[in-house]
This record gives sequence, structure tokens and C-alpha cells, in this order.
Amino acid sequence: MRRKLVMFILFFLLLWVNGQVLQRRDTIKGPERSFFTLGNLEVSADGRWSAVRKRYEHQSDTLLLFDRHKPGQVIATLVKLNQQFSFLSSNTLIASGNGKALWMDLSGLKQKEYDHIRQAGPLSGQDHFFLWSKNGELTVCDHQGKVRQTMKGVQKLITDKDKYLYAVRQWNDQSELVRITADKTVPLYVTASEFSRMEMMPSGNQIVLTENRQGKSARHITFVNTQSGQVIHHLPELKKDFDYVKVTEIQNGKAYLLDFQSRTQPVKDQVVDIWYGNDSNLKAKKYGTEDSHEYF
Repeated sequence: MRRKLVMFILFFLLLWVNGQVLQRRDTIKGPERSFFTLGNLEVSADGRWSAVRKRYEHQSDTLLLFDRHKPGQVIATLVKLNQQFSFLSSNTLIASGNGKALWMDLSGLKQKEYDHIRQAGPLSGQDHFFLWSKNGELTVCDHQGKVRQTMKGVQKLITDKDKYLYAVRQWNDQSELVRITADKTVPLYVTASEFSRMEMMPSGNQIVLTENRQGKSARHITFVNTQSGQVIHHLPELKKDFDYVKVTEIQNGKAYLLDFQSRTQPVKDQVVDIWYGNDSNLKAKKYGTEDSHEYF
């Protein structure tokens, strides 16, 4: 009887230990953790390393890493780093998510964690990576994690997911758009205005900036060529006050469609308003605003 009691206690102790191990490796608890699928396969350039994401019904925050030299064996498990993931050169990787980033050397499973991260990713192919902290500091490192350059005051950031970063920073009471590579920073456009929005066109040839001029209510947009640095402001007749502009690229940058959108308060009427199902302005009635568009 005593022996059965000891075995019973050991059995539940093993279950508890197993549960603790699984809990460290995964965020799903209970029987649901047994029901998942695998997807989002990523493979390193040399084909040795691969990664797949575990997908549960309501989340997919677990990444499994594999080594071709050790088939059937999970060499590492990354949890809550599902915002961005990339293999780098020389058996390294960078992953980020949940306000953190992780650099790892897969050969020896050496790793380094970074906190308070807003965005991270590869740069200059797979030879470098960047870290954009929540305090506005941008750090560029080589694939071994060695810092190459830093920049403070970064307010907006766009990456072409290949060679370049484009950042807006506050510098000497001015807004500056710069192009960043692994080893240098090139200014493209400087103005006393503030940038409320920055967008890269699908072709990667133009960056569109929405500027708020100091002392003026009217906003305007500016095109900056990412290769030559040529700056093109909107035409004089387009200087209108608007809330938002949607820019659509046509034929890989041969032309652009500009949709200037404004939101106004509709005129209130004292007469009882009857809403009909076929009314084309129900959205304005519900939210108390009316959208207008002007195209160029």
C-alpha cells in the first residue's frame, strides 16, 4: 500500500514537472496545446536552418527551429517573438515581438536579448540587422551582434526589407529624412515642417511625406525619390486643407493618383430625420461626419 502511494505521488510529480517544462516553451495551457498545425516555413539561405510556426486556434506565438544536420529534432523554441523573424548570415538570426528582440547564433545557441524594442529586422541583405527602441534610438549591428552605428530621435521608420532603412528624426529643431545603410547615413530631405505620415510606394522608388507646416493649418505632401533624393512638392493648385491623402502608384511609378480626403460636420436640421435603408449617406448620419474626396 505504501509503495503504491509513493508511485502515485511520483506519477503526479512527473506530470507537474512536464507541465512546467511545456509552460516555459509554450503559452497554451490545458489540452488545447495538443491541437495545432505548422505553417509559415522559413529557410536560411544555405538551406541548413529552418523555422516553422505553431498555429493554435486563437494564436500562433511559438516558433520552432530545426537544423538539417539533426533531423527530427527541435533545436530551439522561441515564444512571443512573432512580430518579425529573419535568418542572417553565418548561422545567425534576429526575431522580435512583444516589445523584445532576440539575436541568436544557431551553431552554439548563443543568444542576446534586447528590451523595449519597437521594431527589428534585417538590413543590407542578411549581413546586418537593426533595432528601433521605444525611446527613439536606432541601432545598426552586424550579423554577429556588434554595434556599427546608432541614431537618436527617430520618430518614423520604413524598411525596404532588403538593403535600406528610411528614418525621420528630429535634428536641430528640424525634421530630417535619411537613408541608412549598414555603415553610413545619407540625408535626403530636411524641413522645418513636421511629418505626420510617411509611406513608401510599392515600387520602392518614392517616399510620400505628409507635412504639417508650422503656423499654417494646411497640410501638403512631398515626394522624395529614394535613389536620387529628388524632392517634388505637390502642385500649387493642390494646396488644400485635408485630413488625409491616399496615394496610389500607377505602372510602377509612371503616375500617381492622389485622393485628398476631408471630414466635415454635416449641417444639423431641426426637422426630424428619417433614415432609409437605401440612403447613401447613412455612415455620415451615424458618425456625425461627412467624408469628401478630391482626386488628382
